[in-house]
Order: sequence, then structure tokens, then C-alpha cells
Amino acid sequence: WLPARLPSSTRKKVLVMTVIATASRPESDEWVRKLGADHVINHRHNLGEQLAAIGIDAVDVIYNGVPFDNAAFVEMAKLIRPCGKFLTILPPKEPLAIGQFFAKRLTFALELMFCRPMTNTEPERQGRILAEVSRLLDAGEFERAINLVDLPLTKENLARGHDLQES
Repeated sequence: WLPARLPSSTRKKVLVMTVIATASRPESDEWVRKLGADHVINHRHNLGEQLAAIGIDAVDVIYNGVPFDNAAFVEMAKLIRPCGKFLTILPPKEPLAIGQFFAKRLTFALELMFCRPMTNTEPERQGRILAEVSRLLDAGEFERAINLVDLPLTKENLARGHDLQES
């Protein structure tokens, strides 16, 4: 189990991997490189062409952390090697055309952080996961996703945080 926000540099110590991040803004590009991305491509442009430009024809895993539609899914899924994985922490905006990828035997994983307590499925496991996250935070193994100055918890500030996450 490796948390989504665990810095690439830490994941790379545990797993042998090349991390390709996407960013469209200079500050996002700088941030993901600081976290240890080996390559950065722009998600607003053709992903396959950009991967080819850095000598990569396909990937084993795609982790998606932003809202997506069927067109974006199809573009990403085409880049995954047979037996690869697509993981998302957000639901798709519309039904996905996954049948065309059946022959590639892709694993499609949906992750909802609080599924266990919401469905009363091994809720004690959620406690163990959160305890591990707490340990990693205390050890300095996490990098903050967004560094904003103490904003009050309001509807407007939550919306602002979502806008920043999606940009």
C-alpha cells in the first residue's frame, strides 16, 4: 500500500519505477519535479506524442487524480501496456467505453478513501491505514499537495482548493 500523496522520491525508494507526471503550469511542473518526477508532460496536449518524444511507447500504470471524461480515458487507456492498470480517485464524468480495451486485460481500479467506513467493510482497516499515514506525516515522508496560508474552512475556500487541484 502506497498513499497517493506519497512523494515520488519515496515511492521510487520502495519500487523500481520511472515517474511521468503531468502539469500545465510552470509552478505545477516545478512542484512535481521537486517531488521526484523523472519526466513531466502537459496534460493539455497529446499524451502519446509527448511520451514518444521522451522515448516511451507505453506505460504500466496510470494514476488519475483529476475529473475525466470518456475521451480522456480512451486517450490514457491506449497508452497502457497489456495487463497494465488504470487507477482513479475520482469518478468519471460520464460512462466509459472500456470494452475496446478488453483484449489488453487492463485492471481498472476506483479508489474512494472512506469506502470502508461508509460501507462498514473492515472499518478497522481504515484505522490502520490512517495510523500509517500519521506515522509517515510525522516522519516527514509526505509533501503537502497545496501550500496555502491558513485559510478558514469555508465553502469558498474548499471550492478554491478544488479549482487548484483540477488546474
